[in-house]
Amino acid sequence: MIETNKHKIHHKLKKKKWDKPFISKTLHILKNAEKHKHPHFKKIDKIIYWIFIAVMIICNILVFVGITPIMINNSQIISYSTILIVGLCLGFFIDYVLRHMDIDYRHYLFSGIFIPLVSMTFLIFYLDYVKSQIKEVGWFISINIILFVVIYTIGYSIPHFIYKITENKDLK
Repeated sequence: MIETNKHKIHHKLKKKKWDKPFISKTLHILKNAEKHKHPHFKKIDKIIYWIFIAVMIICNILVFVGITPIMINNSQIISYSTILIVGLCLGFFIDYVLRHMDIDYRHYLFSGIFIPLVSMTFLIFYLDYVKSQIKEVGWFISINIILFVVIYTIGYSIPHFIYKITENKDLK
């Protein structure tokens, strides 16, 4: 899939000193290419999109399960730092891949909200379960689940905001 953000393409071609008629014609060709895309390719694009979403949700879940020992055995600062770094890494990767997929903005927005929402829901239930299991053993864990989710959300969102800020600076 190629990146077909018309503003970016227009800006890049203008930087390369293309004439306005050639830029307009190129953008028109790219716009029409989507309309005339074979239905099988459209279907494959949708399948790839949904597989990516499913894989990212599974990756989030596996990462949360994998970092549970770090959250249990370390101080709150280390636990919160770890979840912030995980949020940053996953947010960067997901945002990077979604930006380079040939999807429209509503799918991009849906993915950017749906993936972390499902991940945060899992995180809330999973941490609640872990806390209850640890209490049964007689240990005490002092993790604030809501703060954990907020820190993860902030970390997950930062790469997208950084990209949007740099994109707006580049287009000016």
